[in-house]
Amino acid sequence: MTEKRGIVLAVDDTTVTLYAIGLGVQLRDLFEEEIPEPGSFCTVLDDDYITCPPSTISHFKPFNKDGVCHIQLLVSTPSSLPEPMKEKFKGAVWSPFVQYLNDPNGILDGVMGGDVTEVIAKYAPFENKLFEVVSLVEWKDEPLEETRLSVYQNTPWLMEWRAREMKPCHEVLPDTYGCVKQWRVYNHEQQGVGICIVYKAPNPAYFKLDRGQKASSGSEQFVSWLWSPIFGLVRWLIRPEVKRAGADSYHDCDQFKATENYEDGDGKRLQALGKWFIYRLNDPRWRDQKKGKQTGQEYNPTRTTMAVATATDIKSASCEKPFRVVPKEQRQKNGPFDTHELQMEVSFPFKREDIEDDQGKVRQDAHFYDLQLGKVEIYPIQGELILKNIDEHLKELHEKNIDEYEKAKDEVFIVVATVIVSKNFYENARSYPKNGLFLVKWVDEIKYLHGGRSIYQKE
Repeated sequence: MTEKRGIVLAVDDTTVTLYAIGLGVQLRDLFEEEIPEPGSFCTVLDDDYITCPPSTISHFKPFNKDGVCHIQLLVSTPSSLPEPMKEKFKGAVWSPFVQYLNDPNGILDGVMGGDVTEVIAKYAPFENKLFEVVSLVEWKDEPLEETRLSVYQNTPWLMEWRAREMKPCHEVLPDTYGCVKQWRVYNHEQQGVGICIVYKAPNPAYFKLDRGQKASSGSEQFVSWLWSPIFGLVRWLIRPEVKRAGADSYHDCDQFKATENYEDGDGKRLQALGKWFIYRLNDPRWRDQKKGKQTGQEYNPTRTTMAVATATDIKSASCEKPFRVVPKEQRQKNGPFDTHELQMEVSFPFKREDIEDDQGKVRQDAHFYDLQLGKVEIYPIQGELILKNIDEHLKELHEKNIDEYEKAKDEVFIVVATVIVSKNFYENARSYPKNGLFLVKWVDEIKYLHGGRSIYQKE
């Protein structure tokens, strides 16, 4: 059942006009016993609506003025853009909540492009825009802290620029990203943000002496795996609680103790799967490098980061991707610890050259790049589905409306996919970026970047 928070745009004798993000404009029958006011909040249902208390969204205040819905809200305007995009977004005014706004009187002409500004707009639908800017809200102090939020910075023009121009981070700054520079040595001050992609696995660095004793107190039998492009693949040791001599209780070494309830590994470490963490590295190579500098000897590491370093000072971070953890059926399991599948929702811009080869077939190395996950592989079935639906959509437009086709062929399409961790994640991390650690399990939706109109949805 559809249930979206929205606002009342207008009311007449028989109909209520509503708006909700993801649904757009909706018409519902008016009930005489409860006549809503323009500018009030509501919950939009499949065939109905319910009035509800005001929302607590910062700097988004709908109100009724002379029977017309007005909103005080933050908007963004474009700064310098490359030539192909400059004309397309000329004079654009955009809000993440109501999309594009009209500015027929040029109220924002004097505002510096790229800034986030507060305005008052009224409901005045014209062409494909719902609101019109009527006045500028002047701030007495410095710009509001909210203007720095990513929701206002991720504008359509920035998204399109990223889709067309942005290169993988490791190509722009290859010396910075450990995912491709696996011999890089880290000190304890360097910090990264990564995701737990495997909650329990055998530790490839674990070893014992012949008598069954561990060769090192730092060698544990099992690990979780954290991934970030900045560090690459890193071990998070699963340490059993150890009783300290003379102590009355069990403890974990502070150096390896994680925040919240993840430190005991098996049951609770499963709770870490799919979550994001801020962490540093315990990299013994740094001490060797430091000694080499003190003695004037050049240090050349012989082991990679994923082989020698471990995560430490681990703290929870905000979630970067919508995700779910799904128990696996017995036939799906790849070993005794492969009990759950991490599924993440990831969106990426369609780039034909990354999916299709010169013969019009799916490339053997079809892929896309995600800012946090890095290279994500696309297998032939999903690649064919993406190409087929976009090509059929463009062909249909060409046959029915040549003007719409000319616009659409230059538009950016967004693919929404469910992504999982490759069973070959460890081997792929060693050969990264030739191979990615993640792959597309299925395609959920294909839609336009601008306007969000869907051309494919998974049944």
